[in-house]
Amino acid sequence: MDDRREAATASARPRIRSERARRRALLVILALGNLAAPGAWGTDATDWPPTAGAGTDRAAIERFLLGAQIVELEELRVGITRSRRAVLDDGSRRHRAHVQTIDVVDDRHLGRPRGYRFRDSYRYNVAASIVDEMLGLGMVPVSVERRVGGRRAAVTWWVDDVMMMERDRIEGGIEPPRPGEWADQMGQAKVFSAWIANDDFNATNMLITEDWKLWLIDFTRAFRLEETTALDPQRLPMLDRRVYRALRDLDETTMRMRLGDVLYKPEIAALLKRRNALVELYAARVEELGEAAVICDRPGH
Repeated sequence: MDDRREAATASARPRIRSERARRRALLVILALGNLAAPGAWGTDATDWPPTAGAGTDRAAIERFLLGAQIVELEELRVGITRSRRAVLDDGSRRHRAHVQTIDVVDDRHLGRPRGYRFRDSYRYNVAASIVDEMLGLGMVPVSVERRVGGRRAAVTWWVDDVMMMERDRIEGGIEPPRPGEWADQMGQAKVFSAWIANDDFNATNMLITEDWKLWLIDFTRAFRLEETTALDPQRLPMLDRRVYRALRDLDETTMRMRLGDVLYKPEIAALLKRRNALVELYAARVEELGEAAVICDRPGH
């Protein structure tokens, strides 16, 4: 699992049994969330650029992650993937990044049928970042592939201003200030996870920043070879119109060109088939219920 989530929260958390306990948990979460803020690791890691999502900042972040010198590298003591936290410096700015090199295959993992090929790979963090950009989703931190210590690795922008994980929000009984917008973000997250077949989509892999933006992390167990989605056709989340159009209009040539360096051909083929299945599901629901009941317009889109 992605070790970054443990950097923003305590290893032991109280069970929430009363209103007083919920308030106490919120205060603890907010205090611990500051650990992810700039400079929290004893370095002058300035928050540059201000976001890690899609748009004009993305190219600058990619250049920084690919070219900046790694001046600090620390192995995280939690989790099973032996990932590391780095500080990168390009001479004029510095920022933290998450470094992951895991790339293993285990046919026995997660109780899958005999012969199931389970891969746990750093490459999927990079692929998820690219897919997020292709959709214009802006929910996945930028991740690039580069060599670290002689090994190929995913070097991923460290999300700043993390307030809590989604698990903390649920356990603390904390309601988002804008429930409609939050439900919309969660809906997009579920569709994205279904499309990339993420085996590890859970509340500990969702980070919430101080502005209540949802960030999705840890994709080393995504991009499985299943050809259908896990979404219930009768309970499809509302899908943003822009994301729906981007999903619908993606062609195989573009997908292979953008993802060919980080995904194998069978993984891209499965991704394409799940895309087709998702588009068909949403088209059928639009025809059945009307567009207004299935497609929404996210703020800013």
